[in-house]
Amino acid sequence: MCGIAGILNFSGTFPVLKSVRNMTDALRHRGPDDEGYLVAETKTGRVDLFGGNDTPQDVFACPLSYAPRSKIDQAEELEQVPQIALGHRRLSIIDLSPSGHQPMCNSKGTLWIVYNGEIYNYLEIRSELQKLGHNFRSQSDTEVLLAAYEEWGPAALKRLIGMFAFAILDMPKKK
Repeated sequence: MCGIAGILNFSGTFPVLKSVRNMTDALRHRGPDDEGYLVAETKTGRVDLFGGNDTPQDVFACPLSYAPRSKIDQAEELEQVPQIALGHRRLSIIDLSPSGHQPMCNSKGTLWIVYNGEIYNYLEIRSELQKLGHNFRSQSDTEVLLAAYEEWGPAALKRLIGMFAFAILDMPKKK
């Protein structure tokens, strides 16, 4: 079972990187296979991605747009405190490859997700989304959930069978 964490920092008065790291460290037992972090400033659209000590080297090396390029330990405090931080601890079950790393984004880099759980009917939903023109980079139900949200918005939830928790950051809508 993975672990997810998030912060909405409206005051800009505390260190979000350290805080989200502390939150995910407390969840390490739920996801020792990988860890990922996103910090975002919705006004400018800036997104920074980080891995951690449990992030496999092949994740850092993969060419995916949502792959971290540096470790959170080495991250300097950002010039402006981001408004949003997401953290993820991964327990690899469905897609064991680096493609299943989170936080994950859609192909445009406009939607971001951290997710835990299992969508039992994700293969059927994936097939339907492929017929609608969606392409997938992974075999994960996370990416299917993100594409379903991109296609149908919150109405996608009515189509899902499973048990899960997630947070989606919609940068264009600032939600």
